[in-house]
Amino acid sequence: MRSDNTVRFLLEQRNISLKQRPIQPHGNTTIAITEHLAISDSWVITVHHADGTQEKFESQPEPPPPYKPTEVTMRQSWYFNELSQEKNNVVVICEEHIAKLEKLVSECEARFNSALE
Repeated sequence: MRSDNTVRFLLEQRNISLKQRPIQPHGNTTIAITEHLAISDSWVITVHHADGTQEKFESQPEPPPPYKPTEVTMRQSWYFNELSQEKNNVVVICEEHIAKLEKLVSECEARFNSALE
């Protein structure tokens, strides 16, 4: 694990957090707002005849579609200031680290159990 750059980085961040100051990753918030609008059209045609009479033709607007509420979505991401932007997402880094630790624990359990048999 000492040769793993991520493990070493997280250990350094842990030590800074415990002994010097809180770690303060920077965040990025993305908010998307989707508003649904109903648009309808209609038309009116008036025909003027030579005898002075008029005919009027008109369409009926379509009924509006069912109401759809405004959709708001928010996404929050956190990044370590000490790392470059490439693959620098705090949650992803921690999830990968936890997966490595789980694998290591499973391997240790397997070795310990086989040694007991």
